[in-house]
Parts: sequence; C-alpha cells; structure tokens
Amino acid sequence: MGDAEQEVIGQIYECALDASGWTGTLGMLADFCGGENVALAVIDQNTGYSAVTAPRSDPSVIAAYEQIWWRLDPTAPVTGVMAVGQITSLDTTGREHFLKSQFYNEFWKHSGFGAERLASNLAVRDGFFASAVLQTSPRYDRVDAQMERRFRLVVPHLVRSVELANRYRARQFDALLRGTAGVTGCLVVDADMHLVYANADGEAIIEQSRCFTLRRGVLGLASRAADMALESAVIATMSPHGQGWSGKARTSRVTMTCRKTSQTISIDIEPVSPLGSVPGLPLVPGSRAVAVLNVGYLVNRKRVALDELRYRFGLTVAEATLAYEMLAGDGRQAAAERCGISINTARTHLTRIFDKTGVKRQAELVALVNRLIPPN
Repeated sequence: MGDAEQEVIGQIYECALDASGWTGTLGMLADFCGGENVALAVIDQNTGYSAVTAPRSDPSVIAAYEQIWWRLDPTAPVTGVMAVGQITSLDTTGREHFLKSQFYNEFWKHSGFGAERLASNLAVRDGFFASAVLQTSPRYDRVDAQMERRFRLVVPHLVRSVELANRYRARQFDALLRGTAGVTGCLVVDADMHLVYANADGEAIIEQSRCFTLRRGVLGLASRAADMALESAVIATMSPHGQGWSGKARTSRVTMTCRKTSQTISIDIEPVSPLGSVPGLPLVPGSRAVAVLNVGYLVNRKRVALDELRYRFGLTVAEATLAYEMLAGDGRQAAAERCGISINTARTHLTRIFDKTGVKRQAELVALVNRLIPPN
C-alpha cells in the first residue's frame, strides 16, 4: 500500500470518530481518485442524525437537490436497491436515459460537475442509509480505469468507517435515553493495548479520571482486576466470535470505581471491524486497530439523591442518608442500623425529615426519594 493510499484510508477511519473531518477528507479522496468531488450522505432515523457532506459543491445545489430534484434523479431508483459496496456508474443506470432527463438538462448540467459518476451504497438497512458518490469535472467528464480502481479500493473502508460511526452515535444516543452522564470518550486500541486514537473527550477522561494509565503508549486501568478484564475483552474482539464471524459482533462492558475520586467509569468494548471485514483495520498509517472503547461516567445514583435531599430540602447529611436508606423498605430499625444510629436518633431524624420535606408518612418519603434518583 502506497503512502497516498495509507493517508487517505487513515483519514477515512479518523472521520468515523470525528465527523467534522469529513470535509477535508472527502476533498483528499476526490483528488486521490482523480475526480472533482466526493459527496457523502448519511441518514440515521434511529438517532435523528442526518448529514450531507460535499465539500466542493455549491450549497445551493445541495439544497435544491434535497428539496426538489432528488425526486427526478433517474439514477436514484437503480442505485437505491444496490447491495452495500457495489459500485454503479451511468453504465448501470442508463447513460442515454440520464442525459435526456429533465434532471440533467435543467438541473445537474448547471451544478458545476460532469455527468459521469461512480457511486456506492455504504449502508442500507431499516432506519439507516449512507452512500458515497465520486463526481467528475465538466472539463474531464469521464471515468477512467485509475479512477474506478482507486474508488473501488476505498469503498470498503468507507463502509466500515460509516458503520463504526453509526455504532458510536447509537451508544451516545442510548446513553442519553438512559439518563446517564453518557458515552463521552472514544478510545481505539491495538491488540497490545497501544492507544491508536482518542477523541477530545477520551483524552480528557484519561487525564482527569485517574482510572486510566498510559505508559509508553500502552493503555491500562489503575485497578489490576479491571485492567485484566479490559485486556481480556479486547482479546475477545479478535476471536471469531468477537469479529462477528458467527454472525454477531460481540460487545462487552468493564466498569471501575476510582478510589481517589469515587467516580465510576463504564467501558463498552467492541470490535473495530463490522461483519465480514478483515481484523485489524489501519485506523491511521502503520496502526492495527482492533477494538473501540466507548467510555463514560456512570451516574452515582445515591450521591445524586443525597445531594438533592440536602440542597432542595435542607436536610443534613445524616438525615439525607437515613431518608435514602428507607428505600430498602425493611423498616426504620433496619435503616437505622445501616446508618449506624440508634432507633431513637432515627425517630428524631425522621421527624425533622417530615417537617423539611412536607411529607407525613414513610411511604410518601420513599416515593419522594425515588423521584430524585436518576434512571439507570
């Protein structure tokens, strides 16, 4: 693989984890293939994400296509049903039909691009669609052998990059729905736990959480048990079952609570490669990325509830702790024992809790505290 190919492919995978890079990468990809422009469309109805990136297109052309002309595009019905990764051209969709169409003569001829094109679907399934189109220049309106060969080379990597980005978005969206602090960091490692990539949030978590270690580029966890579990999970992504050869991509989770900060992080580990791809894709030139680590802080539900009780109702730490322990439903005596106080002290605390919160019964107190606890 030449340097130019490595650079383009590396940029494609970096965009999987940082979509803001697509503008520059698609321009680089167009130059690499010998075309004028590459347009990338991604629509994910499951998470409400939609983006069309075409760095060398007039924004008004993109807007007109999205609002009006897509309905009259004669290539759309044919390319829309093609398998993922299959490359189409005007030979596939009908060159003469295209050149005589209203779409071409009234719209596309004035778009700044030639008629010839290469296209491929990158994802086609319920709620998720992505495609890439290599567009020619009106000054060189043809697809030559090198252009087709190079586009064919990068399409599988575009497919994998789009799938990886979709999985990352889905995890962020799922975390949002669960009401947690969310998946904020994304880390990518190779088989030996070398850190291949980290987005900005991932770097911040490594630096600030005190849960991670990074020595000579090797990522680890401060807890030996958690570190061993993480290494095992990464190794599992390289097994036939982990890579999805059995028909399903395997995802596992490791959690760890930092003793110094009391913060709990969750790490979801999944293979870099989607189904059917080669293990160890090059994320950046020279790397062999095998696993994606989606990292987020888990909400400490008890801490949130205690803080809410203290700041919203003015409870003391002892009163808030007793109110929380009442959630167990095993009575005042058992709650007092867990708090390390006598039953008489518990009665006094409960009287003050009732006065401050406005509730009159233990059942009402339990309901109140439950409302203050964030969902799992």
